[in-house]
Amino acid sequence: MSSARARILTGRTVKGPEGNDTPRSLLVPQLQHQAWRDAPSALKLDVSAPGTLDSLQFVEDSEHENELGPQEVEIEAKPWGLNFRDVLIALGRS
Repeated sequence: MSSARARILTGRTVKGPEGNDTPRSLLVPQLQHQAWRDAPSALKLDVSAPGTLDSLQFVEDSEHENELGPQEVEIEAKPWGLNFRDVLIALGRS
């Protein structure tokens, strides 16, 4: 195995795209598909790096276990979308 310009080059006799995922996953964190019902805990949408929409990700919501205050309500989440204002906030331009 040799390295050239931050790429891993390996010799192979047949094309095998599935073999590309293993070396890549060791170098860069990969997205994982997981059903909502299989999530280990409550999730929230987070902007890890304001200014880029690529940084939107679901993370564990540590506040979910806290008791609701007297002026708070809990709502059941349904499918939703982002509007223009949400995009501006994610881009750090609110």
